[in-house]
This record gives sequence, C-alpha cells and structure tokens, in this order.
Amino acid sequence: MSRSDAAATRRQATKSVWPFASAHWSKAFWKTTMAIWATRCVRQLAGLRIKAASRPRRHSWGHAVITWPDGTSREGWLRADDGMDYTAGAAAEIAARLARGEGKPGAYTPAAALGPDLAAAAGGTFILP
Repeated sequence: MSRSDAAATRRQATKSVWPFASAHWSKAFWKTTMAIWATRCVRQLAGLRIKAASRPRRHSWGHAVITWPDGTSREGWLRADDGMDYTAGAAAEIAARLARGEGKPGAYTPAAALGPDLAAAAGGTFILP
C-alpha cells in the first residue's frame, strides 16, 4: 500500500467513525462555534459593572543598599512618584547615557554600568534612615 493509499484509507475511516472530520464540515463547524463563543464573551464583558477604585498610594518604593566609592554602605529606600513614569524616565536616561558613550562594556545592571545617580536622574529619591 502506497503512502497516498494509506492516507486515503485513514481519511475514509475517520469519516465513517466521526462524521465531523470532513474538512468542509469541520471548517464551517469551527467558524460558527467560534463566532458564537466570541459573541457570548463580548456580551458578558459588556455587561460587567466595575466599581471605580482610588489609587492605593501615590508613589512606589524600592529597597536599596547604597555603597559609596570609599566602601561604606547603608540601607535605605528609593521612592519613585509614579512607577510607570519612573520606568519610562529610567529607560530614557539609560538610552541617553549609552548614546553619549557612558557606561562600560559587558553585562551589568543599569546601576552597575552607569552609576547609582541613575536612579535620582530618572526621578527617584533616596531616603536613608
């Protein structure tokens, strides 16, 4: 039995056991099923009523360990007013510094490559107890 004969036999056997396997019927079936499902999902989402919630806080916090060039280190906090604004500011500051040729070659975190003042330049404030 050749490959094409075997494939034809499998197709015929599938059609006789499961009539839904016909390629034409299957496409129409799935197209209709998906259209019904999508319509139901849209109706359910459109019917949702969500309460407006106030923002939990006005700024984000990050724990920081600060080490100065002379070797002294302290633990503190980095406060960013809005997390999204801080992230965008940090990305812009990193891109600007790399475009100016600052940083060192290799794989580093942004602060290790460009210095700890990167956080302050991006809009963050260090709070040391």
